Amino acid sequence: MVPLLVISTLVGFIPVNVPNYYIVPFLALGMAMQSGTFRKIDGLGYSNVFTSGNLRKTVLSWSQFYILDDESQRASGKDYLIIVLPFTFGALISALMQKCLGIRTIWIASMILIMANIAYGVLVKQKYRSEK
Repeated sequence: MVPLLVISTLVGFIPVNVPNYYIVPFLALGMAMQSGTFRKIDGLGYSNVFTSGNLRKTVLSWSQFYILDDESQRASGKDYLIIVLPFTFGALISALMQKCLGIRTIWIASMILIMANIAYGVLVKQKYRSEK
């Protein structure tokens, strides 16, 4: 996440008259690194860069739970829903905030990434200590 954090922070400083085709490759590289690094959560495959696959898996899990009475799909449906809903709300809030902050809206994403990294680090440290 560190490369994407650095890239997204720097993008906020780029003048708005710089064409996107100079900026997007750097963001794509950071997102590719993040996507390749974090592929599973609680044993379930997911994407943390885009949500179309997660949405598909959410719908499939809940459909199998409700239509086929497959109780095992309830937990995965819930997990995927926990991934998809915040992503969707974040995208909507970001779109609205761009009207006020413009390109600097990306700094909010950077702050969220910093908080997520800290929280993840704390959880990993706690898990490591409890296993000793």
